Amino acid sequence: MDFWYRVSKLVVGTYLTAFVKRIHVLGKENLLPGPKIIMANHPNLTDGFVLPFIFPDKLHFIIQADAFDIPIIRFLLRKADQIPLMRGRGQEALRVALDRLSAGNGVVVFPEGRLNHGKQLLRGRLGAALLAQASGAPILPVGFFVRPEDTRMIVRRIKDRISKACYQIRGVCYVNIGKPWNVPQLTSDKLHPTKLRDLTAKIMHQIGDLASQAKKVALT
Repeated sequence: MDFWYRVSKLVVGTYLTAFVKRIHVLGKENLLPGPKIIMANHPNLTDGFVLPFIFPDKLHFIIQADAFDIPIIRFLLRKADQIPLMRGRGQEALRVALDRLSAGNGVVVFPEGRLNHGKQLLRGRLGAALLAQASGAPILPVGFFVRPEDTRMIVRRIKDRISKACYQIRGVCYVNIGKPWNVPQLTSDKLHPTKLRDLTAKIMHQIGDLASQAKKVALT
């Protein structure tokens, strides 16, 4: 594993040590080695921080490009080989993700495309299904849950816009890993948007169930 990925893990690990009491992982038997596409819900900005400490192989996150607006964050994300998703350039991000999968690494997709702040799961976008069909890599659904009282909404201005995000500031992060979806590589005549939407909707439903199960564990 390369130097800058280890550095990035050290940085987020410092945050986790300070603010997260424990990571409680359900479904450890579903952890997969090798290339995979991790699809997860996204209630808090800090959700993804825990994944590199659950999966031993290198992970590449597809991240909204505005996260790269902050110079120090941009430097670290680029050095750690994370994937910016720029408006109108989704195909470019998918091509980079395919390269990373072919190298044997994992790719992380938050298919909602934005934070749901712990509310209802948003409609999933089709990128992960496209990646799975193009690469043959399995999709691994993941559900996150953190008690609302263990998070804090932080509002800040980035350039000319207001950004709102929930951060975990204490307590336990519950992560529930589901069974993998093995999506066969399909020929171009079968890449119909309806098929992609149906597949995405089914996986999003499972992600919602996984998050609900994690919530039940957290509240018992």
